[in-house]
Amino acid sequence: MADINMTDMEMSEETKPEKPEKPKKKADPFKQMVPIYLDKSLGGAANYVYAGVNGHVYQVPTGMDIEVPKPIYQVLMDMRANVRVLDGVRAQIAKENRENMKLM
Repeated sequence: MADINMTDMEMSEETKPEKPEKPKKKADPFKQMVPIYLDKSLGGAANYVYAGVNGHVYQVPTGMDIEVPKPIYQVLMDMRANVRVLDGVRAQIAKENRENMKLM
């Protein structure tokens, strides 16, 4: 038997070895900007709040419409939700304290 050497041109598509696919680059989430408005009450005495994700820290002004990167937006939305929960808890505690003072 004779050895057969086929060149790339002679190989059929079925016999060509598959090239490994290059991994696709992930899009940088910090490049996608999202509009947000933060109430001045969220910042307290300061006119800004700090928000950070994986070493990216932003000083975000309150009381105006701005655009922030999507990961920072998500942190700010969580912060806003937590402040609402805390305000509700504080109001409930204050109500219970007033009722207890009336009983004394």
